[in-house]
Amino acid sequence: MKGNKPENPPEQEMPEYEMFPEGMWHMLGAVMLMVFSAGGIVILFSRIVAPLVEIETLAILSFGGAVVMALILSTPTFLLSRGWARCHTFLLWLNALYLFAFMVGVGFFFLQGKYGLVSIGLVGILFVGLARYLYNSRSYRAGVEHYRLIWAHYRAGTNRKG
Repeated sequence: MKGNKPENPPEQEMPEYEMFPEGMWHMLGAVMLMVFSAGGIVILFSRIVAPLVEIETLAILSFGGAVVMALILSTPTFLLSRGWARCHTFLLWLNALYLFAFMVGVGFFFLQGKYGLVSIGLVGILFVGLARYLYNSRSYRAGVEHYRLIWAHYRAGTNRKG
């Protein structure tokens, strides 16, 4: 899934336009699972820092963290649909970071005996694990390759038929 330079036309033929190419549902599922996971991380983080800061500061930190996490997730996901196949590696790295954050949160709240928050963390681990499965699926990679090829043809100016 390497990128092509605009002056070098792709070796493969331009794929036909499809409303929902192979892997589209895997892509949508993975990003939705990661969105819900980001919300869980914000919840766990806010509960960890709640005793250390005032309520107004906590609200600002929670909102700011949610906005930053949304931007960090949405930008590479959008760029992936524009043929930047390198963003797939970043999304896998972000997925591993989310998994680590949930594991730390689960361990922290398990030691404190707050089992309701442990259950949120376990659901988050499940969501992140399912997103990882979708990110590594054959269909997801086929969708990434479909968009990479379409945009490589577009950038090389060979996107016209006939």
